[in-house]
Amino acid sequence: MGTGVPGKPDNPRTKQFYYGTRADLKPGDLIEPNMTTYVYLTPNLDAAIWEAELAEGEGPGRVYTVEPIGQMEDAYSNKVPSGTTPVKTE
Repeated sequence: MGTGVPGKPDNPRTKQFYYGTRADLKPGDLIEPNMTTYVYLTPNLDAAIWEAELAEGEGPGRVYTVEPIGQMEDAYSNKVPSGTTPVKTE
């Protein structure tokens, strides 16, 4: 995705990201991968809600606003999940 200005792509650090899960997280908790190499982040709230509903575990689906603090990769250009860990809840 771009800014609409040729040669100036969006900075992923300035976007709002969401994380969907069933885990009960607190502000400042670090989210790290369990069985995969990646933590899936999305700038799309609807996608995070969907991920929360599909997540394994007990309890209700939850969506958190998160801040990526590790390396990020674009899922569409590199065929990998959209964010790598770690990320921190806000």
